[in-house]
Amino acid sequence: MNETERAQIRRNLQLVLIATLGVIFALMCRISGAQRSVIYTGAATTLLFIGLYFAVYFIDKEEAKRHWRIVAIAVTFGVICKYFIILLMTLVALQQWQYAVFAMAMAQIDPLSVAAISKDSRMNAQTKAVLNAWASFDDPITGVATWLMLGLIAKTAHQKIASDSDWSSILIGLSPFILTIVLVTVFKLTRLPRAKSDVAKTGIVGAIAFVAIPLKAFSASALAGWFIRPKWLSKFADKFTQLALCGATFMLGMILADGVNVIGGIVLGVATYLSQIVVGWLVMRLATSKSKKGAAFSTRDTWQIALAQQNGITAIVLALNLETMVSGAIATIALAILVVNTLNFGANMVFDRIAPKFWPET
Repeated sequence: MNETERAQIRRNLQLVLIATLGVIFALMCRISGAQRSVIYTGAATTLLFIGLYFAVYFIDKEEAKRHWRIVAIAVTFGVICKYFIILLMTLVALQQWQYAVFAMAMAQIDPLSVAAISKDSRMNAQTKAVLNAWASFDDPITGVATWLMLGLIAKTAHQKIASDSDWSSILIGLSPFILTIVLVTVFKLTRLPRAKSDVAKTGIVGAIAFVAIPLKAFSASALAGWFIRPKWLSKFADKFTQLALCGATFMLGMILADGVNVIGGIVLGVATYLSQIVVGWLVMRLATSKSKKGAAFSTRDTWQIALAQQNGITAIVLALNLETMVSGAIATIALAILVVNTLNFGANMVFDRIAPKFWPET
């Protein structure tokens, strides 16, 4: 077992431990139905804003430009295709409307996990760059899409959910998206002196968060992460993201004290991992077939991308937010995340051992 595999095991065990502490805390304090409290809702929404902001904040714009074709296909065709594969498999197996929402919540690749495996020297720089860009871009896409789709799916299935997910609230929630564009435009046009620009950026991000979090307008978070990046924040970005992940996992554990959806979680997790294998191949083939540099990605590179599905902070905080609307979201998605990450570990461990025999290139 190499160092990357050991690090992945440690990381997954840490998350399981934090979730277990959340379960123990909820049982000891006899906490039940925490998702119905204002504190829970506010914390879950704040964590999702933070998660999406930093998912975009970490995107290397130069790498994104270099691999724009693959990224564009991945976050449009790729996300849609993965969603429908997960949706089809879960609906056929379970026949419950909730999985039409859960499928989108699970469709993204966790950027923190990708950042961790990027330290593996056996993966070449080009493959790492594509995975990092893909993982960073599909988080805000699925984060925003999950929320916007919730009302439509519930209405189509004739299900009554919380009143704050109706169409009027969704339309109101788009207002911070417009506000973000306005603030970014003003910031660019004013051309503040360099010494004051970081202060201005911090203030604008704070203003966007102040408006967007109560309205659950996560599109504003993604836009802010792309356009407004205070330099001082780069020193603490990893710590903020890790703290958000730990906090979200602890809250997840508190709700898991009420039970786990074993069958639903396993089916959702397996469907999610299989969807990445199919779509990873399709995206790479579509992108490289239309590119003059198509031969730059080997079969081994394509397999590494196809087996890269992992879920983490975005899926966790989406589950926390969905729980207030769709009962059982956490009980299902939490186990699905564990299943996906376990499949990722096993599949990549096998691949690393057989790959040199078939594709000796590095």
